[in-house]
Amino acid sequence: MLFTVELWVVLLLLLAQHELGHVVAMRECSVKVWKVGLGIQCLRFLPTVRLPTQLRSLPYARIYIHPLTLWIGAYVLPSRRDMKKLSWRDKSYIYGAGPLSNFICGAVFFGIGWVSPLSESSAYLNELPLRLVESGVAFAAAVVMWRFRADICSYALLPLGICVAFFMLVGPKFGFDFNPFEFGKSLAGIQSKGSSHGVVLADAGVLMHLRALVLTGAVFSVWLGLVNLLPVVPLDGGHLMRQVPNNALRVVYQTAIYVAIGIWGLWVMGF
Repeated sequence: MLFTVELWVVLLLLLAQHELGHVVAMRECSVKVWKVGLGIQCLRFLPTVRLPTQLRSLPYARIYIHPLTLWIGAYVLPSRRDMKKLSWRDKSYIYGAGPLSNFICGAVFFGIGWVSPLSESSAYLNELPLRLVESGVAFAAAVVMWRFRADICSYALLPLGICVAFFMLVGPKFGFDFNPFEFGKSLAGIQSKGSSHGVVLADAGVLMHLRALVLTGAVFSVWLGLVNLLPVVPLDGGHLMRQVPNNALRVVYQTAIYVAIGIWGLWVMGF
């Protein structure tokens, strides 16, 4: 593993930031938030802590922490009455705001980490102009996603989730496999012991360590958003699937999923 405590802290922050995206969308759509939780309350006998504090921005919300499932997930419970009053587009915006916030956070993290100075070597200085351009593109992408957040959540995220589901089911058959941790390490120029490429993290300085953490956090943030777009309830993609107003389009999406599951099943059986 690239990180230990730091990686768990980043994961917890990304989960909280994901739910914060939902909360922001709910407030924009005038939907009351009844409950916010870090962790999953899967069994009643598991310990649950209710915070005594009340947030001024969420006057009706009760905040819970589930210590034993803290890094598995998080949730926001809105008012069902307020949700029923919304159009399909507003509901799609609320359900898609979490993954979209992960993409925005990942773009910002990448922009910061990609230009952070590693050393004063000539190789890094020669790459710096290109890195500045690439970081600028990442920041611009974050601004565009924020500016058109409602449209992206309503029309673009569900097709992306279908593609992710297809890739995760069919990709391994054709040799496509994605590990966010390893990709973050390679992006940051970090190697494992015994490898001949990159820098060993244990031998790197504090700046290199922080840069690797930021870039790995960027990759993991995007990966968390993509996983949440899988069209399976209770993930956000499953809720987005329910909001598709056109029955024919919903059938197309579902057919694509069934085809991917069929190919995956044939692969598992050895065909």
